[in-house]
Amino acid sequence: MVKTTVRPESQKLDGKFATALRDALEAKGWSILHFAQELDATYEHIRKMVHGLAFPSKHVLKLMAQKLDLDLAALTRMVTEDKLIRKFGSIPYEIAGKSKRVARAERVIESLTDDQFNMLMNIAEGMKRGTLGGR
Repeated sequence: MVKTTVRPESQKLDGKFATALRDALEAKGWSILHFAQELDATYEHIRKMVHGLAFPSKHVLKLMAQKLDLDLAALTRMVTEDKLIRKFGSIPYEIAGKSKRVARAERVIESLTDDQFNMLMNIAEGMKRGTLGGR
């Protein structure tokens, strides 16, 4: 199980790549130390990636995708997006015509199963109609 540090909301590091990495490690039941050993990397470098403080090189990203059975192209997109957000803040979202709320929801939605997504949509639509106390 991956241990994460609780941070104040203003310092929360929840990029797509870090979230996907934490989820994949948890799904495999691997610790940060175990994964570092699998990659022949340092614990500290993997810890920083898990917490959104660092990004992998292209070579390490390819190894990560192989070891975690993840799609390399998807991971590459996540790393690129997270780097843009870190460097430019909300500007990439604004250029794409997305609000910060939509971008935040998107990070969560992408990790849901179809059943979970449908359940979430039913709840949200009910709230919008006012049947779940959303007014």
